[in-house]
Amino acid sequence: MLSEQYRQSERLRHDMKNHIIALSALSRNKEWEKIDSYLKNMEGIALDADGDMTVDELLYQEA
Repeated sequence: MLSEQYRQSERLRHDMKNHIIALSALSRNKEWEKIDSYLKNMEGIALDADGDMTVDELLYQEA
């Protein structure tokens, strides 16, 4: 059970790092609407415990 928790923590750390990289790139390019959309999608996923989306899926999801 402890090793599974460790794996989940590592996956979360990896995912958060990728989200930060994606948001930083959008910010540097002043793509404010994309940042807003990205964060709204992340918020929706956070509310849905079963939701699992990659950075690419969040960035390129059609509104």
